[in-house]
Amino acid sequence: MSASDIYRALAELGYAIAKADGGMQSAEKDEFYRIMQEEIYPNGLLAESRFEILESRGHLTVDQAYKQVINTIKLNKKAFTPEMREQFLNVMHRVADAYNGIEVSESELIERFIKDIDALA
Repeated sequence: MSASDIYRALAELGYAIAKADGGMQSAEKDEFYRIMQEEIYPNGLLAESRFEILESRGHLTVDQAYKQVINTIKLNKKAFTPEMREQFLNVMHRVADAYNGIEVSESELIERFIKDIDALA
């Protein structure tokens, strides 16, 4: 396990937050790609490819994707730095806000993530 696994988990988290409000909107997807290309490059390329796979298959539920994220972070706790934690939260907030603002279901997922990550520390 490595930092590359963490960036794949970032894609799963982006996927989960984009779908949390009932469906993925193009604005949410566009914002995810924008962040990966402008702020997380070159590691964002790993996340982009994983996100594309998840989207093309479309069979992963929000909860399944979220559980994979938490499991990956648990397995890679040493590689999951405080800076990565902030990146993950930034992605969640920005993707959620990209379409009609942050809805209750998205806010609940963000709060769940904060709680779960803090419990791992």
